[in-house]
Amino acid sequence: YTRIEVGESQSFLKNWDDKKHAVLYALIQTPAHYEALFHPAPVMGAKRPFAPDAALYINEQILLVARVMPVSENMDRVFEVERISVVEQQLALHYRFNEPQTNATFSVKNYLAVRIPRHDYEKVIFVENGEKVGELNAGEGQWCVPAVPLQPR
Repeated sequence: YTRIEVGESQSFLKNWDDKKHAVLYALIQTPAHYEALFHPAPVMGAKRPFAPDAALYINEQILLVARVMPVSENMDRVFEVERISVVEQQLALHYRFNEPQTNATFSVKNYLAVRIPRHDYEKVIFVENGEKVGELNAGEGQWCVPAVPLQPR
């Protein structure tokens, strides 16, 4: 896998009901999936792309897990990949969530995103600090929880 750093693209996660779904998780397999979750953030002088190149999805896909949390000094250290495993048609992302210990007065949407080889899976499991926090039924087309509508092109 290859980790995608939080500031790698010039975009931010769209809002979701984090009271109902504390953890957002997804298997991003197309540019449309990415666009449904992220909003471009144009800034004068910035040269970063708004999204990964569409060619990425020919051979890879992106596992994403996100939470709303107080801002942290180093956003990329809040989530740590422990391992990614595959058993038959089931993919599992095991990661550590290190809750920020801060006096920050505002929250941000922070995420862990990793590029993995493209493959069709029946299930995708997300395991945070040893506890299962979610599961996608990818074999039936479920790619994100909470469900996010795709924009017509």
